[in-house]
Parts: sequence; C-alpha cells; structure tokens
Amino acid sequence: MRNGRIVKIVGIITICLSWVTACTTQPSATSTPTAESNLPAIESHFETTSPVSTLEPILPTSTQSLFFMLTGKIAFASRGVDKNSGTIYNSIGIVDANGENLNYLAKTSGSERLSYPTWSPDGSHLAYIAVENDFARKNIYVWNINSNQTDLVKTGNQSITGLSWSPTGNQILFSGDVQGQRDIFVFDLNTKAIEPLINTPYVEDFPSWSPGGDHIAYLRFDLSRYGDGAHLFISDSSGQNQVQIAEILAAPSRVSWSPDGKLIAYRSIYGCGDIYLVEVGNGNLQQLTNLPGGEKDPVWSPDGRFIAFSASDFVCDLASGGEPLYARWQPYIVNVRGGAPVQLPLAEDTEIFNLSWLP
Repeated sequence: MRNGRIVKIVGIITICLSWVTACTTQPSATSTPTAESNLPAIESHFETTSPVSTLEPILPTSTQSLFFMLTGKIAFASRGVDKNSGTIYNSIGIVDANGENLNYLAKTSGSERLSYPTWSPDGSHLAYIAVENDFARKNIYVWNINSNQTDLVKTGNQSITGLSWSPTGNQILFSGDVQGQRDIFVFDLNTKAIEPLINTPYVEDFPSWSPGGDHIAYLRFDLSRYGDGAHLFISDSSGQNQVQIAEILAAPSRVSWSPDGKLIAYRSIYGCGDIYLVEVGNGNLQQLTNLPGGEKDPVWSPDGRFIAFSASDFVCDLASGGEPLYARWQPYIVNVRGGAPVQLPLAEDTEIFNLSWLP
C-alpha cells in the first residue's frame, strides 16, 4: 500500500439513530459523593429516570464520511506477525485518526510487550511501557518526537499500567507494584524523581489526570470483596481528599476524562465489559457500547464528540466469563451522543489496543 496509507475496514456497522440499550444487570447509580470535595457540580446531560439518552446523534449516514470527520493522530500498541519472516512482533504505532500516514515508533520480536502509549499535552512526546530484556520488570520510555530521542525511566516496579500526563506536561502518573502492593506514583520529568502519590491498603490502578490538572481519577480494587471489580475514585492532584464516584463496579481498563472534565469513560464489570460514561458531579450513568465481545480502554477525541476504544472479536459468554487469551482486539469509535460503534481503519496488525488520541 503506497504512501503509508493503510485503510482497512473490517466490517462496517450501520449507524444507528439511538443509544444502545443499557445493560440490564448494571446497577443504577443515583448517589452522590458524600466526602468533602471541591469537585465541580455539573448540570446533568442525561435522563435521570431512564438509561436511554434522548440526544440526537451527529454521525453522518455514510461511514466513509465519518472517517473524514476524524482529525488528529492516534497512538496505539499492537501485536502482529511479520509477513516476511513469520515472527511475532509487538509495536507502538502512530497513525492519523482517519487511517492515513502510519508510522511505527518501536517494534520488538518475541514475547516482549509494548503497551500504553500516551501523548504529552502538547504532542511533543509520547510515553509508553516496555519490559526489560530479562522480562523481569517494566519501565517507561519517553520519546521526544522533535529530536527522535528516547529516554528510559527506570521505575523499579515489577508491573506498570495506566500512564497519564499532567496537563502541564512535566509529570507522568502510573500505577506500579512495590513489594506486592499496587499503588499510584508520579514521575517528575524535571527532577527525574519518582514519588508515591496514592498509597492505601487497597489496589489502585489506571490513574488519569483531569484536563484542568486539579483531580485524578483512578480505580480502587478490593480483591477480597469484589474480585476483579473496582470502584471509581477521584482525588485532588496531591492524592488527598479521595472520593468515590457513584456506586459502580468497573473492570480493569484505562479510565478517561472528557475534555471538559464533566464525564469519565470507563469499562464496566457488568455484561461483557461495555463502555459506560459517568457524570462526575452526580454519578449519573450512560451505557455507550454493547458489542458481542468485550470493550476496554476508552479515550476521548480532542473535541469531545467521539470515543475510541478497543473491542474483542470473541463472542462474550457470561456463563464462563473472562476473555480468552486468543481474543483479538481491534480499534473502534463511537459517537458519545448516540450511534453504533464503527471499526477504525488504523492498521493491519493482528491486534490493536491501548489507544491514545493526540490532545
């Protein structure tokens, strides 16, 4: 395919004119945070008596026209098979949101995994996670796009997930293990110091900085009570004043703030792992996806109109639960005001996951 243009649409889903039906097993969330907090009180955009939105979708009727509406760049992690050598590779790629101008930043062969590429606010750097050669630890790499230089951040943690840049661009949040306890840490790019930010007896994971930089959203797991289910929490930027948002259970996945800071997208533990939106100010919920398989790692477009996420090609079996290791993840996009998800024509890798939309 010439000029780096890789456009492959695997199955086009007809655009619907209404929200998908909310999962019947998802509990309603009408409670508001009870702890003291300076979180913003926002006006509800959703129906409070019904999980079905009345907002009209703005997606065009032509899927081809949809891709012309998508702007900016999307970074992603992928796993595929080299067509020439037949070897398995893992990579970090960057591509225009409409599927053009694909470029691979890094590729590794074998079992080495690369994950969670995350743009800096100004788009000048891209952070991602990679394992060391002995596969014992994961570390953070920060790629300077202008100089094409990559810096290694030695974290000293056994496992790392959920990178998130501060809006100022001088700090990176991540979750990591220290002596078997998963907490949230912050890396200062100026001082090179790594400090714990949120440290409780529970497991904290997938931190996400709010657009204004005043708050941090993250998942808190109580493994003894909820297993893989987690509550959504918000703290201030120092890790203090921790407040639970809504009575929900989320599945392990990146959580993502809307550009205006009013909504958070997350993966629900109910159903097949569908994407939901929750209003920060009052806990109102809205189901956004309901595909046959699971969905994860939602990220917002810079204009707040779309959410990109990864969806599995396996057919969900609620009786057995879980996701098989052979499941293939592919990128999708959905209009936050309604409509069925559509697969994105990003690349030809076997799997594409951990999307990050350039701010």
